Parts: sequence; C-alpha cells; structure tokens
Amino acid sequence: MSALDRLRVLASGRYTGEGINHESEPFRGLLQLRYLLGEAGLGIAFTATGVGGEVYHEEESLLAPGPEGTLVLSTINSNDPTLRSYPLRREGPQGGSQHTYVFGIGEPGDKDTYRCEIALDLFESGDLGYRYAWGLPGEDFAERSAVRLRRESHER
Repeated sequence: MSALDRLRVLASGRYTGEGINHESEPFRGLLQLRYLLGEAGLGIAFTATGVGGEVYHEEESLLAPGPEGTLVLSTINSNDPTLRSYPLRREGPQGGSQHTYVFGIGEPGDKDTYRCEIALDLFESGDLGYRYAWGLPGEDFAERSAVRLRRESHER
C-alpha cells in the first residue's frame, strides 16, 4: 500500500486545535483538507492565529505523488513565500501517532544550509498533528512549531 493510499483514511473538512509556535506563543490552528482530482492528491490550507488575532503562519500546500512516485508535499507560505517541495523522508508510528509522515529538505545536521522537516501525524482518534522543525544556516535544527487538530466536519 502506498503512502497516499494510507492517507486516504483522512476525511476532507476542517480541523482545528491549539498549538505552540517557534517563539513559544500559543496559537489556534485551522487546517482545511480537500481531495483534488478525485483522490489523486490532497490540498491543505493551514493558518496559525495567535490569541490576539495576529496571523503567525498561512500556507497552501499540495500533497501528491511526484514524478518518481514518491509522495511530495509542496508548499508556499507566509514565512517562506518560495514554493518548496519536500519529498517523503520517512514514515511510521511516532510520538503516540498511529502513523507519521515526515517530509524534508536538507540534512538536519548540516549547519551550512537551510533544512526543514514537516510532519503530518495521524492518530487513532482521527486527530491530526502538524509539526515543523527547521534550522537556518548557522543555527541548530530543532522542532519549532506543533499543533494537534481535531476534525470539525467532513464531506468525503
């Protein structure tokens, strides 16, 4: 079974939850998930809004097989307005999840370059986790932002 086939357990709709950003500030996360072209890919719209209403992060992403068949997460967001494509690096249970997909660019230990990993956690309850880890050139690589989201509605 392919990674995309395993992701098809997700229901389209709105997912909301509480998270913490890279400056240890709490935020409300809203992730909207929709299937594209039947079930050929997933569209992900995510927003992290602080308690005072300030938007910390907005993104539009596409999760679909790349040219070699490997699952790729392509994203453009308010913190990095360059389109970046993150191939699937690894998958499996992690941190209490039923299954986690980790997409990444750059080598985490290479302090000479920008490197980033984006993790999508699937929990048995139907909750989703959405986590970012990164390191800027010259800085340590570390988890910077995380949110756990619960589905509000679905329209599969």
